Amino acid sequence: MVANGSDKARREISTDPHEALKTYTKLRDLSNELNSRNDKAWGSMVHLTEYVEGSTKQLWEEMEQILSVYVLSQFC
Repeated sequence: MVANGSDKARREISTDPHEALKTYTKLRDLSNELNSRNDKAWGSMVHLTEYVEGSTKQLWEEMEQILSVYVLSQFC
């Protein structure tokens, strides 16, 4: 799910930024939910939560760069 969602958002960012943001939001929500459940399970899912959190953060950094160029190109 995480790799597929990240790939989907990367494809969408150039054609439909709003859809890419929706896909990213789903991944971010998943990451937040896993963190919450990990806390309740005394850290037993730490590797999974770190993977999802890291993947989501990396995706956001990539999207942020692309979106900033996209926004600037709309005003120039």
